[in-house]
Amino acid sequence: MKKLAFSFLLAVGLLCASPITTTVKLVDAGHPPLSDGHYYVGPYDLLINGQTVAALCIDFSDRTSTGTSWTAYLSNVGGDISDTYHPTFDVKYQEEAYLYSLIVQPGADRKDIQHAAWAITGGYTANSAAQAYIQMAKDNYSTFDFTGYQIVSGINGWNHEQEFLIYTPPSDPVAPEPASLGLFGLGLVGAFAARGRGADDPRERDH
Repeated sequence: MKKLAFSFLLAVGLLCASPITTTVKLVDAGHPPLSDGHYYVGPYDLLINGQTVAALCIDFSDRTSTGTSWTAYLSNVGGDISDTYHPTFDVKYQEEAYLYSLIVQPGADRKDIQHAAWAITGGYTANSAAQAYIQMAKDNYSTFDFTGYQIVSGINGWNHEQEFLIYTPPSDPVAPEPASLGLFGLGLVGAFAARGRGADDPRERDH
């Protein structure tokens, strides 16, 4: 039983060390659809694990078509971003999370906020209105609560699907957090270990 508990603990450790992947589908290009004259701007709708979530596109360099499904990494903003398209852009992703909080508000200036997000990650030249949102993000990201914000990055990286930023309440995440998986696994390990101690106890065998 000790060997079983050890093996399970090892498996849990490997699981926690592995990035979370999930299937993603672009449901619509804009929520509701809105064009700046050349491109549709966010928030878009992504279907992730059967849950539809609003998404801010943060990747101007790639393309994704409505109805396309792909496999993506989910990385927490403010956490480990080694599986994103820009592993050194921790602050930029945090600034974009702040912009996400603005673009989903009723009556938001969706075009300029979207342009600001594209400019922060790179590949888009922002006009003066978008530059104002970039400055706003720089001024406010450091005090912003990133809990629930995640980066959706295609597993094939560059020249594949676009990268998006989403938000889901911590009470209803689109995918389990690595820490939650680890705690669940440790709980099972404890149960296995307790069961093993009971079987090895001579007093238990006497019953």
